[in-house]
Amino acid sequence: MEMDTFYKLRNCQDSTIFRKLISTVSLRNSYERENVKECQMILTYIMEIISGNSELGNERVLLASHAFYALLPTLSYNSRYLENTVMRFQQLDSHDLYFFESRYTISDLELFKLLNAYGYLQANKKDTHIEYDILLLMFDIIYRNCMKYTRYSYFAYKVLYAWVKKLKQTSDTRFWCESNCTIERKLEAIIFSNWSNTLNDIRKQNAQIFNIYLRIMLQKYKDIHPIFTECISKISWQNEVKYIILTEICQVSDIEFNFIKNPQHLTELCISLTKNSLRCSSTKLYLTILRKLSEDQWKELFINQGVFKFIINLWESGKYEDHNALQSLFKYWFEPTIEMHCNVPFLWKLCDEGYFFRLHLQRMAAKLLYSSSFAEMGLAIDEKIKISEIETSNNYDELQLSPAHQVLISCIWMSLKVSCEIVSEIGMMMQSNAQVKYSMDIIVTVLLKCRHKGVVESAGVAIANLARRLYDQNEYSELPRAHLASLLEEDAGKSLHLTRRGAGLSIMFHRLVVSDNRRNRPTVHFAVRMLLRSLKDFSTVREVEPGQDSSWAKRLYFLRTLVADKEIHPQLVPYMEEICLTCFEYMRSDVWTVRNASLQLYGAVVPRLVGQCSGRSLDEELDFGYGYSVNHFVTHYPTLASHMYTQLRDVSKIRGTSNAALRSYSSVAHILVLLSKLSTSDCDLVDYPATIFITKVKRLLLISFLSNPMMYIRQLAAKVYTAFTSVTDSSIYSYLEAIAKVILSSHDINMSHGYLLIYGYLRKKINNNAENSLRCTGDLKLSWITSITQYVSWKDRYALISKIWNDMYNQEETAQPCYMLETLFLQELSFLDQSDCSIFAHYNFKNIEYIVPSQKIQPGFFQFIGHWARLHALHLRRNLKYLNDFDKEIIHDILNSNCTEQSIEFLNALSHCVPLLEFILKYLISMSSNRHQLLFDTIVTFTLNTIKHVSLENNELEFDKIIEEFNEMTDSSMIRVRNSLILAFSKNETLISQALSYVFDISMNEKQSVRLMAAEYIELALHRHAKFGNSNKLTIMRCCLILLKDEIIEIREIVSTALQRHVLHKHIFNLTLCRLQHEVVYQELLSDVIHLESIADDGMDFIQYFTRAVHRDVDFNATIENPFNHDDSTFYREESKFLNMCFFLYEASSDNHDDPLHITYAIQTGHFGKLREKAGFRYDNLQEVLHLKEMDYLARKKEIVIQQRKLFSTTHTSDFKS
Repeated sequence: MEMDTFYKLRNCQDSTIFRKLISTVSLRNSYERENVKECQMILTYIMEIISGNSELGNERVLLASHAFYALLPTLSYNSRYLENTVMRFQQLDSHDLYFFESRYTISDLELFKLLNAYGYLQANKKDTHIEYDILLLMFDIIYRNCMKYTRYSYFAYKVLYAWVKKLKQTSDTRFWCESNCTIERKLEAIIFSNWSNTLNDIRKQNAQIFNIYLRIMLQKYKDIHPIFTECISKISWQNEVKYIILTEICQVSDIEFNFIKNPQHLTELCISLTKNSLRCSSTKLYLTILRKLSEDQWKELFINQGVFKFIINLWESGKYEDHNALQSLFKYWFEPTIEMHCNVPFLWKLCDEGYFFRLHLQRMAAKLLYSSSFAEMGLAIDEKIKISEIETSNNYDELQLSPAHQVLISCIWMSLKVSCEIVSEIGMMMQSNAQVKYSMDIIVTVLLKCRHKGVVESAGVAIANLARRLYDQNEYSELPRAHLASLLEEDAGKSLHLTRRGAGLSIMFHRLVVSDNRRNRPTVHFAVRMLLRSLKDFSTVREVEPGQDSSWAKRLYFLRTLVADKEIHPQLVPYMEEICLTCFEYMRSDVWTVRNASLQLYGAVVPRLVGQCSGRSLDEELDFGYGYSVNHFVTHYPTLASHMYTQLRDVSKIRGTSNAALRSYSSVAHILVLLSKLSTSDCDLVDYPATIFITKVKRLLLISFLSNPMMYIRQLAAKVYTAFTSVTDSSIYSYLEAIAKVILSSHDINMSHGYLLIYGYLRKKINNNAENSLRCTGDLKLSWITSITQYVSWKDRYALISKIWNDMYNQEETAQPCYMLETLFLQELSFLDQSDCSIFAHYNFKNIEYIVPSQKIQPGFFQFIGHWARLHALHLRRNLKYLNDFDKEIIHDILNSNCTEQSIEFLNALSHCVPLLEFILKYLISMSSNRHQLLFDTIVTFTLNTIKHVSLENNELEFDKIIEEFNEMTDSSMIRVRNSLILAFSKNETLISQALSYVFDISMNEKQSVRLMAAEYIELALHRHAKFGNSNKLTIMRCCLILLKDEIIEIREIVSTALQRHVLHKHIFNLTLCRLQHEVVYQELLSDVIHLESIADDGMDFIQYFTRAVHRDVDFNATIENPFNHDDSTFYREESKFLNMCFFLYEASSDNHDDPLHITYAIQTGHFGKLREKAGFRYDNLQEVLHLKEMDYLARKKEIVIQQRKLFSTTHTSDFKS
């Protein structure tokens, strides 16, 4: 070592010297005696840096710790000096350290030990005879920071990665002895509990550590097959962890590739692309498999078995259509495959058949065609404000503003927005302290006093930009923090409401905190610690004066804004447990504002603790059991998990229905909600070591909460029990049978209800897993293992209710049924044998009519009656061909029932019924004016659905007499039924023409619902389009032209699909194989309209009609220019396109062009330049081009096209006469 190294450390940037020491010291074994003193001085200097550090992630400190242990072995003491020093540092239990006769005070003891472990593992490459003991000591601190969330967790995982690599290299026989499993069990606990870690970087590194762990197990036991078997057999294919584990296993070992020879496994792997949550991990698994397989092996597995061909056909169209999954298959699976195996004919055939292009166009068409500009949105908002009503009768006149005042106020708000942006820019120049402070004060004033949403949000962005710049400058970094501290002061008298009127307060707090982008975001820690410290004393909570904000509520709202921000979640992770416990504490408050604030905070906390559960199930009711694993929750939040279990245990001992008891029951609802979100797999690879916690909680649920007097608590308890029960094991069916026996033998209604909820949830969970896994094989019907005697017992419940109702009808004494329980029984009964509803053939209508007045106050009665009616409707639908007058009489009685819910549920379940159409139409006509409106609307919907299905099946029916009876009715719903009947069945061209004229008039109605109704009319008319006269055909096509340009995708889809199915399929080849883009359909239709006009011209100038928006719209009386008026072409692009297409089609038709439909050819060849030339536009004169107004441009184009239309009509009329 050079003699001036220590001098350089003192006077230069030491990071460079550390790197040089690390790279050069390893080249020499020890220093000469004269250099030992200097070496000690360097080590002393480094120790000062390490011991005084309390900052995580400081690269200088990490280099220092590495250099320390690179330099320490070179001292010529004894062979164990390094090992003794490392062990002494790891065994420290105080902040005082003596090293080289110097005393150091350690700033952060936990971080100091981790830094020393990191430095030793990075620098030491030798394997010594006591190294295993050193690794054991280091593992203690690594374990406690990786098994729960601490501020050191991220760094501890980084150290763990180096530690595991070192463990793999150790030659100590104590570890490699198969009877010594202590370390590997603890290592497994870390790995298996961190699959669901909330920090993405830790999850990624966990997979890397698992890879090394597998190599260690393979080296130690020569086999990792048990791990593979556990993963395949017990972890659901809907669990992302399964794909991660299989990926690492495939990377480590080739022996497990037999699993992909199973077609079921290949199918499961492909189906994962339909789920966004699984797409990334399953793609990694596929790519790992791809890299391991030869081209012939890949063909054998994926092509010869027809897996990919089947999946592509399945997803391209039909019931399981999923273009997003196909897009992922092509982009993420096939493209890398082609790069590796370019000689696979199947992949090139896909390109030839156009899967890539057709899929992409169809997927993007609906999203790209109708994307609104900001100008459109501004005008729409402006219009909405103008037509909105003020719900007040006292001060309406006082609130009225003239248009000029409205514009003026809008300008004020816009000026404030711009002013905040300018002030922020001035402050960021930092020309003086006074200027910076004044800039900050101005923006703060706007945030605290302004009520305009746009201004507040703009001011929030401005203060964020300014604060971000100030945090980076040491001299100004305290200014934003000073404003932050003032927000957190306990001054309720001056605070604003935290709702809309004071939204700037929360926005200001949030932006000041998250704008600090310095390492480890110190302002986030400052704010959270200050908030938690101020919320420590729950006993100080009290009511505040009206018109003021509670300071406790304010702090809880502030916490919520931080927790809800994903960007700063890594910094909040160590505090989440304390935040949740604080939230629980304040939920008990009697002050409503505080309790409400704590509930909103809890709503933000839960997704952070358990992950996102929504969207992972096909069944909307299964919004639970899909979050992070129970194991992760128990290990990483031990205090919280213990608190929750203790509270559940204490409440489970309470009995009765007193007010105090009911309040205690409700106090655990939030705990049950959180627990129900967690997931389990009954597999040690995920659940280890949470088995004890799961068992204890499930025991409490069984003995107390499933029989709780509060129904909501029973429902939550059933969800938790279901979430904590794995359904991947085949024993689940026998488990369901055991539950069913308990239900049928129990005399406790609440307990039966709770167990029945579990039964239903478990059944749905099994069904959901199977649907997700096996839906590509067709409609799934589960094979339930249920004995005949058990099924008979379920059916007996139906007979029991019938008997009770009969006794009530006969005025005999009988037991009061629990309808909520019986509804669940009916649901399970209908599921157990959906093909047999014969027991509902005999509808006890007389008894139901009698008991309704007395039973309608019973909880769940209407749900039970509704489900009963649905099952009867199901029976009727399966026996429609046997429908007789007796059945119609029963239906008539149901519709006239004094229980309206029964009638509505019956019709909703029936949906449509062709044999009942004439019957239901006559009943609809006979309904009196004092009818039940909801029932009337349901009957109308049922009638319209039936008309639609009749027109699809058989449109030869005649309803002329019934239509005449509808002519006298003025109700809008009855008019809709009448028009539908005319368009679907009438042969009277006059009536059809009147109905179509009405449809044409409403096709451009302002209301979306009215335009949707027009689309449904057109769909009916298109079913029998070929049978209409030319004039009516022309009206239908014009309606289609209008609706194909509607802003609502549903309307465009209805019209486009009907056109392709009933009209265009006759002259477009292969239309049945794919759907055309809306623009292509529009072009085809416009060509047909132009052709049909020459045959059946009705005198309507449809070009003038379709381009009526092209006119001058200038308000010369306006005294103030409206800033919301935008002079752009957004609203006239469709009109311009329409004129271009008409010009091309008229010209092509006049010239008898062989193929007039390829408008893309006209675009490519510059054909539309002819239209500009005929309109007299000159582009060689720049001044003329710059002064050309859009309205003038469109008006002149319009004139040319109208002239061309007249010429075309005249020519074809003369041709027709001749």
